[in-house]
Amino acid sequence: MSQYKVLVVDDEQDIRECMEMLVKDKHISFTLAEDGQAGLDILLQEKFDCVVSDIKMPRMDGITMLKKMRAAHIHTPIIFISAFASEDFAHDVSVYGAAKMIHKLELTQIKNHILEAIKSAGEIKALESSGDDIASDFLNLVNKTK
Repeated sequence: MSQYKVLVVDDEQDIRECMEMLVKDKHISFTLAEDGQAGLDILLQEKFDCVVSDIKMPRMDGITMLKKMRAAHIHTPIIFISAFASEDFAHDVSVYGAAKMIHKLELTQIKNHILEAIKSAGEIKALESSGDDIASDFLNLVNKTK
């Protein structure tokens, strides 16, 4: 089966690394970026099946990155994650065509959100489920970082 590429954009290194741990799927590879500018630079050079991005970041926030992606005709599905989700963000996210916005506390379901975004974009038909207990893995990671 093909390898699907996901770009994770977040200013918190633990969150970026957590994504890989939570998904644990041999069919999905990750590229990590520390902010929106770094993410955009990567997207201008390489094609991805999905982007998972924080909203609030230094240098360039996720909404600005999304606007610049669309202006550059990059229509990769994007999932926003944020601890500060608000109605203003939800409006901007929907206007510029993000696939979804989730709260960082919902990261235990990130694999499902990624697969849903890729499928809805018509990039894949199905991926095998790993069946791992990602919720407990995520909680263990969170407890280690406190």
